[in-house]
Amino acid sequence: MSVFIEEFGASLSESGLTLVTHLAGPDEGRLADVCATVHASAVVSLSPLDQDTVQAFRESGTRVVLALEKDEPRLDALIGRLQAEHLVRQGHRRLGYGLPTQEAVLTMAEHRVQAVASVCAENGLDSPVVLPTELSGEGAARAVLEWTQRSVTAVCAYNDEVAFAVLAGLRVHGLSAPEDVAVVGVDDVPVAAVAAPSLTTVAFDLKGAGHQLASAVATGLAEGDPRVGQSAARPRLVRRQSA
Repeated sequence: MSVFIEEFGASLSESGLTLVTHLAGPDEGRLADVCATVHASAVVSLSPLDQDTVQAFRESGTRVVLALEKDEPRLDALIGRLQAEHLVRQGHRRLGYGLPTQEAVLTMAEHRVQAVASVCAENGLDSPVVLPTELSGEGAARAVLEWTQRSVTAVCAYNDEVAFAVLAGLRVHGLSAPEDVAVVGVDDVPVAAVAAPSLTTVAFDLKGAGHQLASAVATGLAEGDPRVGQSAARPRLVRRQSA
């Protein structure tokens, strides 16, 4: 997320715009007040906004409001499908899924799990063994133990952090990836390429996505008709050593 925000801000600056970020909490009613305080000409939300919130933005003087729509195809489903299809092509017949323990991202994780389950069903496989995975070697080792006891040979992790924890959990049991359990992450953080083993993961064109969104904002301010496409952020698999 920090990389995307950096790219988004850099692209906005090319149009003479300055990005101010706000981490929204449970009280969305204050968002319009925050934007009014900084005299925001445009608001971009990475989660859906209800009509009352959009109207409050408009009344505070915001000219452009962009938000992900609830009925848009879920990017998370594409992520889960990429992970699972790769592992099935590698010959794995029993998959696991490493859930994050943070409640704030469980909705996204559920969409990814559903996609992994769909790929399993399409290939005549059992549903994935879904387990919460703590970000510690000892905590992840408990998940690894259950996966191996249930004949899981490959794990789709919610993100690269969870994947690193799974790799640590494997080491606790004297196991390794991909020989004992293959592991696929999400995000392609910089250390994924230099991990041991290097991490197979799902990456995004964050620069392209940031530029595309910034262009939509600039167009909206100039013409009053912002449109955001989906192609730039489309995920792709980066194959390395772990799977």
